[in-house]
Amino acid sequence: MVMPIPTRKAVLWNAHAGSITHARELEQQLRENSEIGLYSTASGRTLDQLIEQAFADGFQCFIAAGGDGTASTVAGRVYAHQQSFPDPEFSLGILPLGSGNDFARTLNSPLEPLAAWEAIEQGSLIDCDLLQLEADGQSRVALNMFTAGNTGKYLENLTEEIKARWGPLCYLRGVVDVVANLQVYEGQIEIDGQKIEGESWLNLFVANGRYSGGGQEVAANATPLDGTLNLLAIADGPPTELVSLPASYFRGEVPEHPLIHTSRGKSVTINSQEPWPCTTDGESFKASLIHIRVIERALKIIQPQPQSLPSGASSSAITSGAEMSQHTGKTISSHP
Repeated sequence: MVMPIPTRKAVLWNAHAGSITHARELEQQLRENSEIGLYSTASGRTLDQLIEQAFADGFQCFIAAGGDGTASTVAGRVYAHQQSFPDPEFSLGILPLGSGNDFARTLNSPLEPLAAWEAIEQGSLIDCDLLQLEADGQSRVALNMFTAGNTGKYLENLTEEIKARWGPLCYLRGVVDVVANLQVYEGQIEIDGQKIEGESWLNLFVANGRYSGGGQEVAANATPLDGTLNLLAIADGPPTELVSLPASYFRGEVPEHPLIHTSRGKSVTINSQEPWPCTTDGESFKASLIHIRVIERALKIIQPQPQSLPSGASSSAITSGAEMSQHTGKTISSHP
């Protein structure tokens, strides 16, 4: 049964998102639409304050208009509100206006604002998983991706000025800067309670969606519909083994390699003596004890129905859990 999308929508508009200057025409259209409540951070209010106001105004469908950080924040608040108030049912849509827009890519959303909005209007509601993180005692929810190691490190060096100037290319710029000076992070990694081999790591991804860093596919089989998370961990090793890794890795490929571990499960735990630099959906922090679990069917999300697909996207919607059951995760032992 296809669930209809509510006509009334609250649009949470991040006026500081990386690609916001390309969305002025859409912004004006939304302001003129009587079915739309446009809540913009340009008012001086925080995103959290705007979300609370939208709930108070009686909206049940919330559109996160911004980047991955905006989408993750709105998803977390909608999920929390749904837990406290299970009736009526709330829903979430993603309008990609950021620098990376990685979860929108997983949804096969167009990245041009007007086309993305049309795809939302023509879309349908589906059940979506979330990631629940406990990092040094602090709880947070992620929609798309948790990263740690060098991948988290380069985001620390990206100023808002660089993001605004380079737009979607800013992540590539950060990657190029950090690859020449990779740092090794010591720690133990477990998936579903089972320790994986190795204690010296370069990068780690826990994926609900497929993409990270502005469209780099790091988990081709990841889907937010199947009740599992995907782990990709890259171990340290001698230069002779590392020399071929960055080029293929940053092309979005996951080659069979003795330093790469991939698997699928319900939870991942990282335990280290020193804090690792981490990100969740583009927001950076540091932590040494991290537990991540999948929250199955956490909320209703709008699956956009684009008139034409974005460059490089699949011709079908995101893979369903039934389709994913045909695949099995592979584990490649690491030898640091």
